[in-house]
Amino acid sequence: MKNRKLNRLNSYDYSQQGMYFITICTKNREEFFGEIKNTEMVLNDVGKIILKNLNNVSNYSPSVFLDENIIMPNHVHLIIEIIGNVGADLVSAQNKKIQIKNSGQT
Repeated sequence: MKNRKLNRLNSYDYSQQGMYFITICTKNREEFFGEIKNTEMVLNDVGKIILKNLNNVSNYSPSVFLDENIIMPNHVHLIIEIIGNVGADLVSAQNKKIQIKNSGQT
């Protein structure tokens, strides 16, 4: 894997209130979410699941508001706003290298 430029500020607390621009890309830029037809993005079943979950993000975390999003064939752009306390201090969690266990898996 080639070296990547880190996109985070070392001492910034990303759990604090504010607006954040996020891009999430698929592995190897594979087009998992749909395709562009006649200049319009047509979501496949996976893309529709992503859209449904994005539209419900405030149900998962009431302190996070999804302002804008766009789903492309191989990536997703989001603008989110943290409007309250999101719980864990993300920087502290990263620094302590906390492992989250789910159903007995690490």
